[in-house]
Amino acid sequence: MRAVKSAAAIWLISSTSATAFQSPRVAIQHRVAAQGPIVLKPITSLSAIQDEEVATIQILMSDTGGGHRASANALRDAFNVLHETDPGRFPLPIHCDIVDIYTDYGPFFPYNQYVGLYKIMAEYSFLWKWFYEFGATPLGLWLSEFMLELTCFEPFKDCLTRDPMDIEKHGKRADMVVSVHPLCQDLPLKILNSLDTNGASRKEGRTTPFVTVVTDLGGAHPTWFNDGVDKCFVPSTVLKNAAMDRQVKENKIVQYGLPIRRGFWARFGADYSGVPEKQDEQAEMEGVHHKPTIRQQLGILDLPTVLIVGGGDGMGGIVAQAKAVGEKLQKLASSSSSSYQMVVVCGNNKSAQTTLSPPQMQWGKDIEVNVQGFVNNMDEYMRASGMYSKLLCSNPSLHISMTENSLFPQIYLLPRLVRELSQKLQSAVYLVSFPVFFPAKRKEMYLMSKKMVSVATEEALKALLTLSRNG
Repeated sequence: MRAVKSAAAIWLISSTSATAFQSPRVAIQHRVAAQGPIVLKPITSLSAIQDEEVATIQILMSDTGGGHRASANALRDAFNVLHETDPGRFPLPIHCDIVDIYTDYGPFFPYNQYVGLYKIMAEYSFLWKWFYEFGATPLGLWLSEFMLELTCFEPFKDCLTRDPMDIEKHGKRADMVVSVHPLCQDLPLKILNSLDTNGASRKEGRTTPFVTVVTDLGGAHPTWFNDGVDKCFVPSTVLKNAAMDRQVKENKIVQYGLPIRRGFWARFGADYSGVPEKQDEQAEMEGVHHKPTIRQQLGILDLPTVLIVGGGDGMGGIVAQAKAVGEKLQKLASSSSSSYQMVVVCGNNKSAQTTLSPPQMQWGKDIEVNVQGFVNNMDEYMRASGMYSKLLCSNPSLHISMTENSLFPQIYLLPRLVRELSQKLQSAVYLVSFPVFFPAKRKEMYLMSKKMVSVATEEALKALLTLSRNG
């Protein structure tokens, strides 16, 4: 039975990728182009499993930034859609067990404190740079693997043996394991080898399907890539080459895109479950996703709007950015006799949210400022806005992937130039080097350092807001 599920699970993750990994335009092309090879009927499928009521998948991640959990949630939603929309081919409900394996199962410091340490390193980028680069050296890779296996093997084994349907029990393991984090390959694979061979080997013998979904775009840490996986999903040619450099066999690498949340799967959030060529773009724009309608639902005013985001943790100097943009908007409003609006999403940064909210912060009379904490409907806030400003500090790849599906101009801000060699800036460089990532008409993208925002000209903001108003 596990052999049948293994083959079915690998096919399942491939089918899911056509929904959750692609930008909507690419996903639509796959459906139109003779269904494409990825949706060919498999030799075995989940319909062959008769003695189970549900298929289970465990997704391993860590909340070091908002991108890994967001990717896990996107995959979970895509798995749900497979069963909902095509029960003939996917007759079983698919249950996902998303677990922060380090926070929940790390035995002691530093493993169970990765989230807090990440926030510190994101604030002090020299620490990030040092750990990232040392961890990519042969010595750093060996040391990390050695210490993880020495200290975390048994605790992580408890995670991988828990029942996805009842995490307090250990009677049934997940049918498939998916990793969306760079530190969730080596040790989980060794544990599965051991479990599937009854402890005989940690190096081979695994029968439980294991898939890696890389959530970085233009650069990725070597720990993402392990040839022991069944499939390694990468979003770009750059990372496909990086995977092969790490000896991952080419037939195991699948190049699609980045997982994005369900609200971004279709253009403007429209439903593309029908025939793509029959969709009416004008009807979409005039429907429930019309800016004034969304703004009313969100409780913000119907004004030209700038959206500022600092990632799930609100890192990278979001307070300074908001202040600088707010000052420029006020000057622009005073000189043009117009009113503008700025929405700031601070994520889990409660200090930033308090600092930017009244009475601590008093904004100009000609601009309306709405300050939010962590939100789960970012797609709605982005559609309600005319301009998007994102600090490239917390998984920029995911935000790049999401904004590719929108039709408004963006500013990307590099927190510190010291990160020139880090993965974060590599994503930005990839963004600038491959403008095809932004094919939408009337869209402009500005890339600047955080320091430059304080001298950003009113003309630049005015041009962007004019584009958003007309676009």
